[in-house]
Amino acid sequence: MPGVVRGGGLETFFACTNTTDDTIRVGVEIFGFAGGGAANDPSATSLDVPAGGTVLFGTSSALGLSVSGTLGAGAISKGSARVLATKGAASSAAPSLLTQATPRRPL
Repeated sequence: MPGVVRGGGLETFFACTNTTDDTIRVGVEIFGFAGGGAANDPSATSLDVPAGGTVLFGTSSALGLSVSGTLGAGAISKGSARVLATKGAASSAAPSLLTQATPRRPL
């Protein structure tokens, strides 16, 4: 999936749904714009998803969203991602970008 960004106040989120009748394990692999190896370890951040269940992965946590797991990738610009599953039946919509302002404490 193209369009992964982490930086400049932007984060990317992936909703993944298990469309099988069994529990599966799902992970998301993040790649930088230049290609090469993954920028994260998808095994370390993968999650078990029950039949019909949905999880939300994010490049970071976010205010107001219940993120199931963060992906541990560093700053990414113009990156891409690949969704991995123990069975080939996890569906994922296109990644969603969220701009999140960091509140500052008054001086």
